[in-house]
Amino acid sequence: MKKILSLMLVLLFALGMTTISFADSYSFNNNCGIHMKQLTDEQAIQRISEINAISIEEARELFQKDLDKSKAFMTRGYENVEVYYSHRVAEGYEVTVGAIVRMIMSAGYSEYSSVISGSEYAVASGIGNYTYNAGNASVIILSPKKIQFLTAGTFEIAINSAITTEIKNELIGAGFSYTSSSNTYLRKFITVDYIETLAR
Repeated sequence: MKKILSLMLVLLFALGMTTISFADSYSFNNNCGIHMKQLTDEQAIQRISEINAISIEEARELFQKDLDKSKAFMTRGYENVEVYYSHRVAEGYEVTVGAIVRMIMSAGYSEYSSVISGSEYAVASGIGNYTYNAGNASVIILSPKKIQFLTAGTFEIAINSAITTEIKNELIGAGFSYTSSSNTYLRKFITVDYIETLAR
């Protein structure tokens, strides 16, 4: 019975959010936009461990402290949901900003409750050798229905055999510029400030 109820809640949640899709994995370079992935408590702890490069025990402690704090104002059951926004920097390159959020979901209705402390991140994906040095990464719940994704940092790409002339021209057209006279790196300062509103 519990499994059937859980499945029904997942289906209602997915149907009620027409502008949001659930991700099947942590490969962020497939589609730009908003994605969601439901997590068990153990999966959330695992992700906090990965995001912060800490042990499972340390991540469990962070998760539990945050849960104890959140229980004071949570009046209904919650689901752990990793919510992330993928921003296209240039063709083949993205920056993804996300966090694990506690959400209240029932009978087709959903709302944001709280962002789990220590779960925010900003990562990049692309072709060849690249780095994204994030000055910050924040996910802020503005209201039960609105969430904001913020990051600012420098995206740097090493020019090597993986970067064709076509890709190089696309990057320059997207605002990247050379970092030195040797033309070995392309760099761009980027900012992401995106707000998403739940449909229901």
